[in-house]
Amino acid sequence: MKNKKQLFVLVVCCCIVAASIGMLTNSAGVFFTPIAEDLGVGKGAVSMSLTLANIAYAFGGLMTVKVIHENNFKTMVFLFGTMYAVSTAVLSIVQSVFLLYVFSIIRGASAGIAGIVLVTILINNHYKEGVGFATSIALGFSGIAGALLSLVFTWLIGIAGWRLTYVVEGILAFLLYLPCMIGPVSLNNRIKENVMQSKDTKTSMTGIVPLPIFILVCAYTFLIASVTALPQHFPSLASTAAIGSLMVSVTMVMNTAGKIVLGAISDKIGAEKALEWYGVLVVIGLIVLATCKSHPIFSIVGAVLVGLVYAMAAVGPVLLSQNLFRESYNEYFPKVSLVGTISNALFTTAVGFVYDIANSYDPALWLVALFAIIAIGTLVYANKIKS
Repeated sequence: MKNKKQLFVLVVCCCIVAASIGMLTNSAGVFFTPIAEDLGVGKGAVSMSLTLANIAYAFGGLMTVKVIHENNFKTMVFLFGTMYAVSTAVLSIVQSVFLLYVFSIIRGASAGIAGIVLVTILINNHYKEGVGFATSIALGFSGIAGALLSLVFTWLIGIAGWRLTYVVEGILAFLLYLPCMIGPVSLNNRIKENVMQSKDTKTSMTGIVPLPIFILVCAYTFLIASVTALPQHFPSLASTAAIGSLMVSVTMVMNTAGKIVLGAISDKIGAEKALEWYGVLVVIGLIVLATCKSHPIFSIVGAVLVGLVYAMAAVGPVLLSQNLFRESYNEYFPKVSLVGTISNALFTTAVGFVYDIANSYDPALWLVALFAIIAIGTLVYANKIKS
């Protein structure tokens, strides 16, 4: 951080991540139970709204570079930031699951266009050195926001109901985008040239990266991202609402802390080895939740360990792609990222439906534990390929 403008840009990026990821995804689980009870539907039907929002977010991110340019930057941030805020507030008046889905798609697409891809562009635009460090700080705010907002929204739902809480969330979303709308933040031609250069230097999949390696990274991403859907159901999984919200909060804290620690130890022992150790801890956490979730202390311990999966799902694919794709990283990583987003979206709903069918979260816990074990196996195989 060389000057005040760079510091302000980092603050702006943290706010965007907090709104577009921390608010949209990481604190959404606290709404599932009250909405399901009010509308008279199952948790699976309600959690489908987050699935649709996440899918819309993923495809919205693919549109960022096409929609937001130097000349319309402020206008587009205002447009999509406002759309996200308004569609969030409008959720307070829905009376059917269908409308819940419609506005979830709108808010997901809006947050995706003015979301993680935009944050990356802004950081690359204003930082020549320390890009990775600045990016890790910004992305870490998804967990910080999730931890804080889960507690706040749970408290607010308890005293005012989920409908008024959505209104408050919409107002907060707009305020988080406001610094980007009015502050000294801009895009310049350097970013535009970089985008065009990346398009011109694209290489074919078969020419640079063997298909088995690409499938390997996608398989790891899909499997480990399925586990990240589980913390959204902690408020319902826990013995009490208070324990559930605390589980979500400690998970979001580990979301941030785990990313920082993973980056540090990866430089020393290698990305694959670091991810393997993280995977073992996540599996232990899932087993603890599956066998001891009725005990508050064990529930918290399990949530802490499972929280490491966010680093595995967010930072892990980046590290694997850098190591295995090399020069073709820019070509293949967006596809890998899309696989992870779709996996999280699908399993967010799947876990809810499994509960509706079995009246228990145990089958889902053991299923994602199996997926995590298989993901560890892909890392072991990736190590052999790299060697």
